Amino acid sequence: MKTTLRQNKGSAAVKLFALVLAVFLLLAVINTSAGRAVISPLMPAAEIAFQKAREIKDWGNANISALESKKNIQKENLELKEKNAELEAKILICDVFRRENEELKSFFSRDNNKKSILSVVVSRPPQSPYDILIIDAGSDDGVKNGMAATAYSDVFIGYAVEVFPKTSKIKLLSFPSEETNVYIQSVGSETRISAIAIGKGGGNMEIKLPNSIEINSGDRITNASVFPLLIGIVEKVEVNLLESYQTILFRLPINIQELKYVIVQD
Repeated sequence: MKTTLRQNKGSAAVKLFALVLAVFLLLAVINTSAGRAVISPLMPAAEIAFQKAREIKDWGNANISALESKKNIQKENLELKEKNAELEAKILICDVFRRENEELKSFFSRDNNKKSILSVVVSRPPQSPYDILIIDAGSDDGVKNGMAATAYSDVFIGYAVEVFPKTSKIKLLSFPSEETNVYIQSVGSETRISAIAIGKGGGNMEIKLPNSIEINSGDRITNASVFPLLIGIVEKVEVNLLESYQTILFRLPINIQELKYVIVQD
């Protein structure tokens, strides 16, 4: 705004001086002697006025260039921010593809004689009730009731409980009141403690054991099998001195909302 006002003032000064000069020139044409007598004393002032007008004009042009340069810089910064956001989105997408690729590799690299069926999770809580997953593999694909369901090849998460031709329901081990035979193994130890894990819903599970048994956060919990699969990691131990037992709290080591593939096997 200040630049515009100064430019207008400079322009007005030049126009006013040009008008006065035109009048004097007209007088000079009409009466040469009279015109020269009037114009001659004003010439130094006219030169000064012209000089000031040029300075004001140059100053205005310089400020306009500075403003335009600032606008260009702001535009470039905005374009760079947009490009950066685009690159960050591409990195996230690449990371998702990388994890999926590793997951599929881990599935196909497993060395066992069990029949395994790879499926995609098509529904999960809260779309499906309680701790239930719906997968896109059914009896047409060889899925049967009671088959174990795993995530990332080595995490035991539940069983197939209802099988249809094209889809199946997987009940998670954390389903309320669901009981699972498990082993608790301390880190760096070969000793395994047998226990029963009870589902509490929302991926959460608990185990109750006598206080005399030492259990620590970080201990691994696996299913009771010749080829054990991970079920969870002990997160918290609550000791009840009045009842002489302790409650071991843990949860399935997966994010149900991010889980895309489930392997169903005998």
